[in-house]
Amino acid sequence: DVAGALFINWKDKTSSALARRLRDFQFAQEKRRKKFGEERPWGILGLYDHLAAVRADVQWAEDAACRRANGEPYKAWFEYVDDQGKGNNRPFFTYFILLLCTAFLLASIGVNDWKIEPLNVNPMIGPSALTLVKLGAKDSHLIVQEKEVWRLISAMVLHAG
Repeated sequence: DVAGALFINWKDKTSSALARRLRDFQFAQEKRRKKFGEERPWGILGLYDHLAAVRADVQWAEDAACRRANGEPYKAWFEYVDDQGKGNNRPFFTYFILLLCTAFLLASIGVNDWKIEPLNVNPMIGPSALTLVKLGAKDSHLIVQEKEVWRLISAMVLHAG
């Protein structure tokens, strides 16, 4: 137990506060394992799931420490986790960008006469390169010579497939 070892070895106020936070974090991890189990997805999804869980547990421990320092009662771990899915705690900007990129992908296929180019033309399964340039893909010649600087922005939401 790392927190216990810190508490025993260092008796000053700073180390006891750190030890308490580590104990809070370990407590949150135990509660998470009891509620959700040990099984995690594989690959990048497993890594994301693990990091998201660690972040939530650290946030709960920090919230508990802040409330303890101010003499306030702190939330139980399950209340804190349940509150994370409510209110404005959503990735609205990500949803907006996802919607914008999807709209531009559909628009580019529409401009391409609702056809997807063969794999030898576009191996990413999407519209032709000319369609993408028409819609604002980055073309250095057009940006510099024709002063079409808007292509620096529009290229961010275009997709080859």
